[in-house]
Amino acid sequence: MPRALLPFAVVTLVACGGGADTAEPEEAAATGQEQTEPEAAPAGRVVDGYYVAAGAPDPLSCASDDECVASGVLDTNGCCWSFRDMNAVVQSTAYRDWTSGRRAACDVTRCPSPPAPTQPPDCLFEVRCAEGRCANACR
Repeated sequence: MPRALLPFAVVTLVACGGGADTAEPEEAAATGQEQTEPEAAPAGRVVDGYYVAAGAPDPLSCASDDECVASGVLDTNGCCWSFRDMNAVVQSTAYRDWTSGRRAACDVTRCPSPPAPTQPPDCLFEVRCAEGRCANACR
């Protein structure tokens, strides 16, 4: 290559992203570079209708009425909303906040579309803290 074209070739190579750190998956395997993919959220399980995993707060623990809300719950994969039963489930604000953070970490999971919305009974939204446990007026 003529010396006069060398700077042009370097600029083109850099501008077009041609470098060792941008290898295609096949090239990465051949060069020993690892492809990093987002990790799935740690596994958990559903207990009494609430998804729980390591670090999850007690879904119903409370000290006052303002620590209780009616919100959605996660399904068995811990990433998608559960649409079985009701869509407004009594829970602690700490648990609601934990599920929000968990869902934000689930970008690798595809969730099903929700069913057509329905109006839940008003009693589901009348929440209170009774003897340290969140409850609604339906029960």
